[in-house]
Amino acid sequence: HDILFKNISVFSESGNMPKSLFKGFDEEHRVRNIAIDGLFLNGFRIQNKAHANLEIRDFCDDIILR
Repeated sequence: HDILFKNISVFSESGNMPKSLFKGFDEEHRVRNIAIDGLFLNGFRIQNKAHANLEIRDFCDDIILR
């Protein structure tokens, strides 16, 4: 709960962002309130979840990219 990832730089020769998976365990053990503030691929800021290659599965709430 309430986790901030800040200024993450990823370098990729292929130019593709590797997948990041978020998944809670069950209804009582959810992943929630996660913020990613400053995600960069090869020096360029990623602006949306699709380009960030985020896979958000079951039992997740409020995962944001800013």
